Amino acid sequence: MNLVATKLSGAGTDATFMAVVRTLKEETTGTSSPVKAWCSASGIILCAEQRIADVLGMAAQDLVGRPLSSLGSDIQALDK
Repeated sequence: MNLVATKLSGAGTDATFMAVVRTLKEETTGTSSPVKAWCSASGIILCAEQRIADVLGMAAQDLVGRPLSSLGSDIQALDK
């Protein structure tokens, strides 16, 4: 899985971010099948589609309340 996030606007707790999650297979084949998770400004997952849970091998309800940074392999990069 590859997670790319960017800050759109705001600062601190008012900041708004946009992120894209892609499986490694999609990156190598060029096909697109995005999965979605909605997060708070502090990076906590508020809700998620079942498809992202399937990609991660988890239940969607187990994602809720987790830090987004806990889903990537490069945690320091996700925390920035």
